[in-house]
Amino acid sequence: MICVKKVGFHINILYGNDRITPLLDWLYIGGVENNVRRTLPYADVWINFSHESKKEKQIHEKRKTNIIYYPLRFDDGDLQKGQEMWLRAFELIQQHKGQKILISCSEGVSRSAVMCLWLLCEEFMDYEKAITHLKENRKVFIDKGFHPFVEYLQEIYSVKERFESMYKVIGTKELVDKDGNKVSCEVREFEGMTDEEIEDMMQEMTVTNEKGEKETIDLRYL
Repeated sequence: MICVKKVGFHINILYGNDRITPLLDWLYIGGVENNVRRTLPYADVWINFSHESKKEKQIHEKRKTNIIYYPLRFDDGDLQKGQEMWLRAFELIQQHKGQKILISCSEGVSRSAVMCLWLLCEEFMDYEKAITHLKENRKVFIDKGFHPFVEYLQEIYSVKERFESMYKVIGTKELVDKDGNKVSCEVREFEGMTDEEIEDMMQEMTVTNEKGEKETIDLRYL
């Protein structure tokens, strides 16, 4: 970090990727080496995946007393230990819902990036949206040892695959819309969905009319 003094105040120009980056209004990612101490007053819970260093000890000693600190240490690229620590962190974060969370590792680009990607997937329920949001806000360099877990997140939080796994086509049905037109639609068997989810989905449906054209009809009028 370079501090440039100008007209009685300081302009902070940050270099490197150890800065603190807000990802959501409650979620922050960062590295421990330079700027965590400056950001700690804005966090309620700090989860740190990096191994303890002299710098971190100094930060830990000076942090405000009401910050909850969880050191969950493992090496970059250690998939087995990483999965254990990410799961532990996920459980802790659920316990601290409504609080501001800081996730860190040495530079905030790999171990903490995977954890934040998981949290963003939970937030958006869409892997592509989550990874795009993460990369748009921070340069990340996820260790190749963690790629199997990232691929697992991609599979689990793929909207299309998740949606299609919920139902299967079991036939077609003729319906009449509010204007008296006959339309044909697929009959689907829903699996693993709540009544509320089914009700939301059944508010409208895209169907094919007698002219072979696609149109969206409001099922509440049928």
